[in-house]
Amino acid sequence: MNIVVRPVPVATTSPSTATKRSRWGVVIFFACIFLVSLARLGLKNLASYIGLLLAVAALTVLLTVFVSVANRMFRKNATLFVKDGMVGVTTSTGSQRAFPVSDVSRVIQQCVMIGGVSQPYVIFVSKTGRCLFKLASRYWLLGDIQRVCNAFSIPMESDEGITKVRPADVNVKIPGTFSWVTILLGSRALTFMSPYT
Repeated sequence: MNIVVRPVPVATTSPSTATKRSRWGVVIFFACIFLVSLARLGLKNLASYIGLLLAVAALTVLLTVFVSVANRMFRKNATLFVKDGMVGVTTSTGSQRAFPVSDVSRVIQQCVMIGGVSQPYVIFVSKTGRCLFKLASRYWLLGDIQRVCNAFSIPMESDEGITKVRPADVNVKIPGTFSWVTILLGSRALTFMSPYT
């Protein structure tokens, strides 16, 4: 049986009037700060100040484009699949990580505290107790993941009783689930969250 599941599509809506107003408010706020700063600096430091401002603006634009492209690549390429006796994921870049269905012993739904927020994950565990791969389940319909699990007759377990588990605690229980970067930054507020973090 072959099953291929894609992430939940994002609804595209136009921004509300309040959102547009708040965006313009932010632009006007920063423009006022810029003008006040220019008046305080005087004309002698004007060139260096404008250069710094342009560098920050260029970096912001590049970061925004990078995040947008990464999100589009994820939505276009990412899949969870069962085919030809293999279960696995296709990443944002199109590469696949697949394992024999017989290697999967459990599929666990676990909420993990990352950056002070509870993030739901679905973890595919091998017979040796290590993580084969995981999905940030906020991007996937649980019914679709359950369909994949039903294809190889392994029920999805839920650890709903424990809602505040740190990445390090999950790694003790299921080695290889989270990278050392996620464990290190697990208690920080600015952890970058990707679908496969």
